[in-house]
Amino acid sequence: MIFKGLYHEIRKVSPPEARSLILKLLTENNHNVSQTACILGISRDTVYRTLRGPRETPHQLQDLILSEAKRTGFRYRRLTKHLWIKFGLSLSENTIKAILKRNSLRTLHRGPTRYQTPAR
Repeated sequence: MIFKGLYHEIRKVSPPEARSLILKLLTENNHNVSQTACILGISRDTVYRTLRGPRETPHQLQDLILSEAKRTGFRYRRLTKHLWIKFGLSLSENTIKAILKRNSLRTLHRGPTRYQTPAR
């Protein structure tokens, strides 16, 4: 029963099926991670990563980030500092950037540019 290369083919088509394949083989091998990785031709880290599952930011936190981004019009870098000062939330800029990108959120308004001349 050799599945080398099969994992990567399934993963391209359907990641949930690839995950279920790893879990099925893991139970068949009495939870031997090394043997499962060897059969599939993948690293043990990939098996462990699959067991851990996807890491996602909780929905309540995502809603807070989106509402603050809409309210303030800040981009990810400035929003990171804003969330730290206002709520004490320490989040990575990349996490906030991914959430904003996933929700197709652009800044609603921007302040004047630095060198804009005042109206007379």
